[in-house]
Amino acid sequence: MNKVINDRFKEFRTEIGVSVTSLAQELGKARGSIYDIDNYRRAVHTDEIDYLIEKYNLNANWLFTGKGEKFQRTSTDVIDAKGMPAVLEKLRKLLDSEDHYLVDELKVEIERLETIEKASEEFAGHMTDLTNMNVFKLLFPPKKK
Repeated sequence: MNKVINDRFKEFRTEIGVSVTSLAQELGKARGSIYDIDNYRRAVHTDEIDYLIEKYNLNANWLFTGKGEKFQRTSTDVIDAKGMPAVLEKLRKLLDSEDHYLVDELKVEIERLETIEKASEEFAGHMTDLTNMNVFKLLFPPKKK
């Protein structure tokens, strides 16, 4: 068990304002399970790390190395990719309106937003791949020959 990782896990949990009891409930675990992490009785499990990455944007690199920010940057830092289709649909409806005088500007804006949406999805996919790869390498380092 790496006490430094347990310390960072607790620091992150505290910073996001989630109590031992709340996190245990979210993970479907006993309260004592999280308490044991905080008190160095057991190591942090991969499912707990994955949950914090998914739900709270924990930066796994920070957790394991202390480098970088606690929170990983995601495409939602720039624009909410899930909300993008609704924005694009509203803009398309405005384009259909004949009395709207900003048609050309809206067309340019739609193209820009579509480009951002595509780049955001690609960026999020790459970040997930890199995070998963780094976590896997840290948890299961190559065997020395």
